[in-house]
Amino acid sequence: MAELSLAPEPNRSPLKALVIAACVLVLVALAIFFLNPRKVSELTVTQAEVFAPHTRMNSMQLNTGMRVLGTTPEERDDLYIVATVKLENKLRLPIYYSWAEAKLVDPTDAEAQANLITGSDLTNLETSFPNLKPLLPHPLHDGDEAAPGQTLQGQVLFLFPRLNADQWKSRKRATLTLNLAHQDPQTTTIP
Repeated sequence: MAELSLAPEPNRSPLKALVIAACVLVLVALAIFFLNPRKVSELTVTQAEVFAPHTRMNSMQLNTGMRVLGTTPEERDDLYIVATVKLENKLRLPIYYSWAEAKLVDPTDAEAQANLITGSDLTNLETSFPNLKPLLPHPLHDGDEAAPGQTLQGQVLFLFPRLNADQWKSRKRATLTLNLAHQDPQTTTIP
């Protein structure tokens, strides 16, 4: 008959188990590193159209909405830039456009910040300047989505107040920043 042994088993070293666990963790970390995209998205400005109207106002509008006739006419140059942007989503999650901003740096290194024109202001501007409407076939709106692996393309309209087309042509550089919901902003140059 076999002898019954109630003595504890000899101690095993945990070194083998620790080495196996470390190898598994390294393999998981390498898989995550190589399989996940390094860039959230890629932003490019495919086209930039310049719209620089010279306006002359023969009356002054008060805060009450009434116009005062007979005042000194005011002339003004404003620079509108219609940038067609292309945002390629590199993630496995959707990316949502939130808003955009643009900056211009002139030859003296002075910066000019643009105003983004959206919503009812965009509609009013297209009514005031009918030549602007064909430049904006697909304007981007807050919440527009780039599905996973897909591309979001559309136009954003910026106003550089008191600048003209010559100042745009002589610029040192211009940048566009697309702000995304739940992601870091993406910045690129405007050609």
